[in-house]
Amino acid sequence: MWPFSDMSLSTATWWYDAANLVLLGSLLFGVLSTFAIVRLANVKEHHWDIARDQSRERVAGLETELGQAHAAIADANARALEAKAAGKYKAPRRLDDSSKQRITSKIAAFREVATGGEPSEFLVDIDNALENAGWTRPTNWPNCDDGRFSMECRIKYDIRDRHPLARTVHR
Repeated sequence: MWPFSDMSLSTATWWYDAANLVLLGSLLFGVLSTFAIVRLANVKEHHWDIARDQSRERVAGLETELGQAHAAIADANARALEAKAAGKYKAPRRLDDSSKQRITSKIAAFREVATGGEPSEFLVDIDNALENAGWTRPTNWPNCDDGRFSMECRIKYDIRDRHPLARTVHR
C-alpha cells in the first residue's frame, strides 16, 4: 500500500533523518521569517508615522493659506463695496468744469496760430495716442469704411453735430 513498507532499515533511517532536517530547517526559516516580518513592520510603521506627520504639517500650512486667501477675498470684496458706494467703481473718467476751463484758457492763446487742417490733425494725433494706449470708444460712435471709428472719419464726414462728445471736441 505505502511505498515505505518495502524499504530497508538504513533507507528508512536516511529518509527519516532527511525529513527531520527539512522540518527543522522549515521551522527555523519560519522563525526567521516571522522575526523579519515583525521588524520590517516596525520600520514601515515608523515611515508611515513620518509621512503622517508631514501630511499634517502640509494640511496645516494649506489651511493657513486658505485662511489668508479667504481674508484677501473678503478684503477685496469690502474694498469693491466701498468703491461702489463711493461711486468710484467703474465710474467714467470725465473732466469737471474747472478742468475744462483750465484747458480752454491754456489753449486759447494758440487759436490764431493753428491754421488750416492743423486743429483737425492735432485731434487725430490725440485720438491715435489714446487708441494706442488701449482706450476704447462707445459702440454708438460712427464707423468708417473699415468698420473702425477714427477721428479722421469724423473730420472727413463732418459729423461733429451728430454726437454730443464730438460737439464738445470741435467747439
